[in-house]
Amino acid sequence: MAYEQERDFAIETAQRAGALLMRYYGQQNAPEWKTTTNFKTAVDDMSDKLIRQAITEHFPDDDIYSEEVDPLDRGRERKWVFDPLDGTLPYTTHQNNNFSVAIALIEGNKPVVGAVFMPARK
Repeated sequence: MAYEQERDFAIETAQRAGALLMRYYGQQNAPEWKTTTNFKTAVDDMSDKLIRQAITEHFPDDDIYSEEVDPLDRGRERKWVFDPLDGTLPYTTHQNNNFSVAIALIEGNKPVVGAVFMPARK
């Protein structure tokens, strides 16, 4: 199957990042306001770092785009795009467990792999 290695990587990495999110779930996560309507926490950054390091280790030639950190854009054909904590508000307020890790691989502007993991729901 095409992209099997990348698919397995995306799933495993999303699960690892999800485990990290659950390690800190329920603890105080002070927001850092990026704009007046958008914030992140230290956990967003920790998850971002975990995913970024995994991509760099396994696919060093690919570009990286994240919601939290400036992109690694070298004009490559393959781009990993991810949100290390989608649903920061429900994660920090515990309103519900609708938060996830989302990772995708884009090749030539076409999505070829995607994984979304909701760790509180497994």
